[in-house]
Amino acid sequence: MRSLKRKDALNAHPCEDSGPVKILEQSPQKLVLPSRPSPVLVAFIIVWASGFAGIPLFLMPLVAESAGVETVTCQRQQTVNCLITRTTYFGLAKRESQTIEQIESAGVDRAMRRDGGRRTRYVYQVFVQTTQGKVPLTPFQNHSQVWQDVAAQINQLKSGARTVPLVATIDHRLENLGILLLLSLFVGIGVTILWAILQVRTYKFERLFRRLTVHRSTLFGKSTRQYSFQDIEQVTLEEVRRKARRFHNLLLTLKTGKKLMLDSETTSGNLSAIADLVRKILA
Repeated sequence: MRSLKRKDALNAHPCEDSGPVKILEQSPQKLVLPSRPSPVLVAFIIVWASGFAGIPLFLMPLVAESAGVETVTCQRQQTVNCLITRTTYFGLAKRESQTIEQIESAGVDRAMRRDGGRRTRYVYQVFVQTTQGKVPLTPFQNHSQVWQDVAAQINQLKSGARTVPLVATIDHRLENLGILLLLSLFVGIGVTILWAILQVRTYKFERLFRRLTVHRSTLFGKSTRQYSFQDIEQVTLEEVRRKARRFHNLLLTLKTGKKLMLDSETTSGNLSAIADLVRKILA
């Protein structure tokens, strides 16, 4: 009587094997097994993804804010005045406007930048001289001849040789789009790895209905898939070597050739016991 009572208790409540493999439910008609990554692996992946994908994700709004258009409009009234308007987020939002008055002359500054190693390059910036002093009109960029032309046209407005207003556009969208795509690649890789690793599966074998139901929970939701016992060809233990360690995978091989991994451990003892339970309920 004691043995029967103990057997009924095991059938009615979730139980645990002698090793780390857990059995959520076990009875002559049903066997429910979980499959989840180890806590150490989960902790490592979360820490890794926080840096690999989290930092680029944090930088993306900052890059998008810089991906705008600057428009410099200069015209001659009593004096030469320039209006600078800036947009952000690929020109969708207006950022600020700046008016520079009483311009006396314009010129181009040159600065040397080091790209890495010993490689250097020159960048150029248009400035204007006002009664208040020297004011930068454009950011430093590579376009030497373009900035020379802009400065010359402002000087023409000052001398009266040019009467048509000057409009110069500085587009930062393309260069920042490339940076955003690169950052998106890192974020995509990190999220994909999180999705692939942080999955919890539950395998429910039901002898009465002759079916296997696989419940999967991921970062993006839940899904369920069913297989008939007739679709399962065999239950096997497969040994895999990864560097200096050996792992044993408990696999369900379907007749289509697809393999479902129920669990993986460094030793085969616990998995052998689970494999026997699965073969028994499939019989």
